[in-house]
Amino acid sequence: KELKYKRGTNSISIDVPDNVDLKNCALEGQMGDNVFTFSLIDLVEKAEGSESEARLLKKMETLSRFLLKHAKEVIGQFIVGDLSREEAEKVIVEIRNVFNNQSINEEDLIQGITGGEDVSKLTKNQIKQLNELRKSLKAFKTDTQYEFNKLLETVGRNDLKEALEAYSAQTMTVKFNKRVKEIAAKNEKKATTIIDDKQAKIIMGDSQKAMPSCVLWLVNPYDEVDDYSKLDQGEWVGAATLVEPGKTAAVNPWSLKRALMRPVTITNTALKLVRISESDGQRKATVRNVDYGQFNTSIPVLRIDEHPGAVRLALYMMTNSTSAQKSLSDLICGTPELYTPPMVNALYVVMTLSSLVEAQTELDYKNVAGAFMVLLNEMYWKVEGKKENYKYWRAYTKALCETPRKFVSNRDMAQLPDVVRAFIPLTCVHDAYKLEMAEVKNIFFMMFFRMIIEWTSEKFKLSQMFGLNMKEYGKIVDEAVMKDDDAAFIDQESGEVPEISVDYQRLTSMYAMYVVLRDLLKSQSLSIKRMFEGLLNGTVEEGLIMSALRDTKKYVTMTPAEFLGEICDVSAEEGHKIFESMKVLSCHEHTEVKDDLPRHDTKYIFKTLEKYAEPSKLPENVEELRKSYMNTLFKDLKEKTLFQKHKLVKLQEFANKYERLNHENPLEVMRHIMPRLNSCYTFTDDRFETRDDLWGFVENLFYPEEAIAELRALTDETVEAFNFEKWRKN
Repeated sequence: KELKYKRGTNSISIDVPDNVDLKNCALEGQMGDNVFTFSLIDLVEKAEGSESEARLLKKMETLSRFLLKHAKEVIGQFIVGDLSREEAEKVIVEIRNVFNNQSINEEDLIQGITGGEDVSKLTKNQIKQLNELRKSLKAFKTDTQYEFNKLLETVGRNDLKEALEAYSAQTMTVKFNKRVKEIAAKNEKKATTIIDDKQAKIIMGDSQKAMPSCVLWLVNPYDEVDDYSKLDQGEWVGAATLVEPGKTAAVNPWSLKRALMRPVTITNTALKLVRISESDGQRKATVRNVDYGQFNTSIPVLRIDEHPGAVRLALYMMTNSTSAQKSLSDLICGTPELYTPPMVNALYVVMTLSSLVEAQTELDYKNVAGAFMVLLNEMYWKVEGKKENYKYWRAYTKALCETPRKFVSNRDMAQLPDVVRAFIPLTCVHDAYKLEMAEVKNIFFMMFFRMIIEWTSEKFKLSQMFGLNMKEYGKIVDEAVMKDDDAAFIDQESGEVPEISVDYQRLTSMYAMYVVLRDLLKSQSLSIKRMFEGLLNGTVEEGLIMSALRDTKKYVTMTPAEFLGEICDVSAEEGHKIFESMKVLSCHEHTEVKDDLPRHDTKYIFKTLEKYAEPSKLPENVEELRKSYMNTLFKDLKEKTLFQKHKLVKLQEFANKYERLNHENPLEVMRHIMPRLNSCYTFTDDRFETRDDLWGFVENLFYPEEAIAELRALTDETVEAFNFEKWRKN
């Protein structure tokens, strides 16, 4: 709206008109004897006369800085969800194109050197200047293009450090910002650690099985090595994987969106050899002439027919070697500085669930089995120097089984920051398989409900969830009350309600894994630990788990209605009713009165799950909530209309009431700082059950006599323009 330019103590301020053509608009301003033209694209002033060499470079520099600033703002909008990944990439590419289209051309260069003379008359010195200027501008343009490509990569891979820098002054929460900086600072202070050759050989162990072989270009880095400490410990062989990071992956790695494994093996460092495009933010690659799908990294998986030591060493390095930790952090967060220990488990859980949803071929199911075997390996494999995880996860599982509602509601990082974290206790700890199936289904019901509660947080008012047209309903009530003070209750038919978009397949795939593994363990009289050990040593056939994984398809492909029908033991039709009811009940405290809708934190989730604990009664709960809500809404709208209809009478009644209250409660001393031990008094003997009730009463007292006199002075003519709410605030 306004463009300002300053030089010393002088300044120009120019109003920018609406609907301007940004590419062609030029605004003129005068400072002293000079006239300046301001372009809304490059914001560089041009004094009358020729452009010098320095001014050309300055023009490019200013243009670059201006456009890069706007590109970073786009990243900020993407981070908080105002723009999708595709929209953000598109806008940044458009901004980059503006830079390319506005760049200095050859004529500008010659004009800058010669002041408009014929190019054929250039002196040797001017030709030398021209060549140097060409080099400078080319280098500058290359650097700027590199910065734009980095920003595109930031969007593609969620580089949180860069994103925070771009968005630190906007709506990113202070708590989140602080936590990310704490993680980066902690990692920066870490001493560099490597896994020495002795420890590496202990972890590798002896096995007659073949090493995982890299079918593309590079051999397994662990094959035929003399000294493991001299290896690049940030490199490993694994399944080619497409990882889509979550926006808060550093603080909560369980928020990873998905990680899809492909049926090809590659080292993670070989990706740069097969990338589709250097400017692609997600660093995607493909195998030419083979339809394996795109991938952007590789992750070690524990395949039953391969040497387990190589995978175990890679996993050990991920948690103990700074080089490997940086590689993992770069994969998940887009920056090597934000490693946190939960990243390993979170990555493999998301890999297992995401790949199970997409699995079609035998190789796909082998990858799923391999990722799940890694989770079991981290749980049950013991070796000198490795942290023991089983005791922690067994206690975690016990808490989930004994107090499921409390546990499922708890969004704390140490409990259940995302429902996918429940995959480990439910499938990797045998205690979970001892639960009654009804208990397990209830846990999944609560987790499904929680996902909806989280998604609707601070989004919708109850009127929206009921499909009400508030403007239309207000008009109907207003017309009825204006005709009759005693107008009866009026209802309104429900219209369209907002769509709910939750990744419910995270739960269907988790439930599928639990059910098929439960059946498998029961049929073979195995514990989950014995199954894991048997698969590795050959006493349990691989075909058993492969057959079980293929059986997951019937659960994974369920719709929300079918899934709720399954876990609530009702038909899919009833499941649909429960699903629709969940949407409404997740917003049960979203009234029209409050401007700020409630944030669905741990307390809100627990309260909702406790209040609406029986799936079969949810439709009835919705009807009760709607009836109560509509009655309250009608009453409020009716009172507002009556107030407007009888405004003068109502205001005089208000004045009478507060004159009486001021007389009964002469608490004038409360208007000032009350001296210690001073007293005040009242003529009434009102009693209050809570402090809130007392202060709710007190805060409505003390309307000054002169303010009440304003109400007394109102007439039939002046009352129409009187703003009662403004008067109360004053």
